[in-house]
Amino acid sequence: MGAPARRIVFLFVVLLLGYFYSGVQRISAGVILPHIGRSLDFSAALIGFLSSLFFYSYGFTQNVWGALSDRLGPLRSCAIGMGMAALGSAAVLIAPTPLFIGLSRFLCGLGLAAFFTGIYIYAALAFPKEEYPFWVGFVQIIGNLGTVAAVAPLGFMMDVFGYRGVFLILTVWAVLVSAVLWFSRNTNIRVHAAQEKPPEFEGLGAIIKPTLEDIKLGYQFIMGDRAISTIVCAWSAASAAVMALQGLWGVSWVSVSSGAPVSAARFWTTLVSLGLVAGAACGARTASRSVDIRAGMLAILVPLCVLWLVYLAFSWLRLPAYATGVVGFLVGVGSSSCMVFSISTIKSLVPLSRAGLAIGTGQMLLYLAVIVVQWGSGVIINLFPGAEQGTYLNEGFLLAFGVMTAGLIFSLFLTWRMPRVYDKSGYNSSSKR
Repeated sequence: MGAPARRIVFLFVVLLLGYFYSGVQRISAGVILPHIGRSLDFSAALIGFLSSLFFYSYGFTQNVWGALSDRLGPLRSCAIGMGMAALGSAAVLIAPTPLFIGLSRFLCGLGLAAFFTGIYIYAALAFPKEEYPFWVGFVQIIGNLGTVAAVAPLGFMMDVFGYRGVFLILTVWAVLVSAVLWFSRNTNIRVHAAQEKPPEFEGLGAIIKPTLEDIKLGYQFIMGDRAISTIVCAWSAASAAVMALQGLWGVSWVSVSSGAPVSAARFWTTLVSLGLVAGAACGARTASRSVDIRAGMLAILVPLCVLWLVYLAFSWLRLPAYATGVVGFLVGVGSSSCMVFSISTIKSLVPLSRAGLAIGTGQMLLYLAVIVVQWGSGVIINLFPGAEQGTYLNEGFLLAFGVMTAGLIFSLFLTWRMPRVYDKSGYNSSSKR
């Protein structure tokens, strides 16, 4: 491996560290906010709203960052984004009030949105196209390992260092990643294509108008193609439900439904994140082998819907925490498979030069669903208060997640009605008849 290739691999590893960090920040609210909320008397609706602020900025700027990654290059856009995340992490150190927690969640979401599109565009440019599903799955594994770290391990760190110590570590981490990417922003990452000069920043005036035009084009990609819009719908429904379980209500729900202590509930909820790690490999394999996109998506969605119904049934029956933990692991596997398959498929259906824009726009619509689910679930759960302050009844969780499961079943119906679409990317040409 030559020096240029080693540098490209090194920068990919740095991007992976940033993506891992993004997973930690995205899910951290499920551990940190209920803890702060109990001590400061935050309602469930307020906790859900503060958590959702991450997804407002993260989701609504996906297409903007996708366009900027296409135009400026993923290294530059991710460096800027991680700098914003560093400011957001530092905001919590000022005071644990709704204002600063909300500001932190908003800034972290705004900056880390750059990484979702940026790292996938980096992989598309730096590695052979037939390997793209593999790298999408690998990136998802790293990001989901971050969500694993954001539950039980993060809870342990908070018990030891306090929330200020945790956010100090997160701030330093973000500063280091941002600095490395910024000073490497002019690296040519097209090792498997014609050697091209990296894009140069020509000022805001030179990119605002093209970026706005790109955003419009991104909506046309999604809304103008029935297959892509259906894939985005399924992707959104699966992601919003598992993020609400993994990153916001899972620990509280498992504790209430099973009667397990919070420490045990954290452990069993962590299995959802472990399932997301395992499912990324399954999704990559399905994407690389499926010629018929509709059949591949159905093969993922049918068992995923069944698993969510089983999870609801186990919680309604108040089975022990390990029972819902095992099913939660399988829910994570199915959800992650859906995510990887969706990203790989969308990328294969649009030109490479617009891949960041298409994926970013799809991701923006996904996080619109996440925002609605996080805020709406808090409103529903808040209608079923428990006997003690900051606790809620099992019925509230069942109703909230029952609505999410109904949305996922609806996306399965849309997929079943979707016309057959065949992969055009050449990833799985060896499997074609």
